[in-house]
Amino acid sequence: MINLIKNAKKAYNQTNESYTNKILLTADCVDGFTTITVTDNGVGISKEMQENIFVPFYSTKKGGSGIRLALSRQIMRLHKGHLSCNSEEGKETSFTMRF
Repeated sequence: MINLIKNAKKAYNQTNESYTNKILLTADCVDGFTTITVTDNGVGISKEMQENIFVPFYSTKKGGSGIRLALSRQIMRLHKGHLSCNSEEGKETSFTMRF
């Protein structure tokens, strides 16, 4: 969760001074599964990038290692969970952990 919050913080749109940066954490229990979602209102992730963000060593950031999201997903899998991403470019990004 720390990695997801750090990523959300980095996604802020710094170009608009009147822009209000937000990170929203939500938790829910549906059909016996607990979900925790981290949502930011940053610049979003393109569909092409979404297909690769969990691939080890894939990074869109200069100097990025491309390890943290791949490692986060693997940790969730080892705990019989699931990590997914849903993003709308220019609007928001949500990462959901499902246990």
